[in-house]
Amino acid sequence: MASLQPIPDNPSPVPEVTLMAQTNDLIVRGFELQDMQSLDDLESWDGAVNDVLSVINDQVLNTGLASPALKRRIECLLELYVSVLASLSEMQHTRSAQAADLRQQRRLISG
Repeated sequence: MASLQPIPDNPSPVPEVTLMAQTNDLIVRGFELQDMQSLDDLESWDGAVNDVLSVINDQVLNTGLASPALKRRIECLLELYVSVLASLSEMQHTRSAQAADLRQQRRLISG
């Protein structure tokens, strides 16, 4: 899985090249998570997406940072984010249905 580079917690602006690299890493990791089985991985990725988008939002508001290349990456990341969440919802629904089926089978066996 792609490793994420932490964004420093300081008040100075993060270089756009760093934000683009971070966004690319999140996109790669998001594609890997579409077939994920671990909620821990999803939570980690979700937190990283929220962190990078928070930094980008702050910088757009304060410094006007918003190149077309970064905007495209943000759009891709947001679409992927929605897709991963939909996959997670589907996985949870499938697991709930399987659990209900197992309970029904146990009832039939138990009599």
